[in-house]
Amino acid sequence: NKLGGVLALVLSILILALFPMLHTSKQRSMAFRPLSQCLLWLLAANLLI
Repeated sequence: NKLGGVLALVLSILILALFPMLHTSKQRSMAFRPLSQCLLWLLAANLLI
């Protein structure tokens, strides 16, 4: 059924668009944790080498 597929596609995009607004975590982002951010980039550089 094409209508069901189109409806599922539109609803999945709508759900993905609403996720940032539903995020109510009290945890701060990586920008507030300089040591963790440095370690993350060190890990990324290590994986690329």
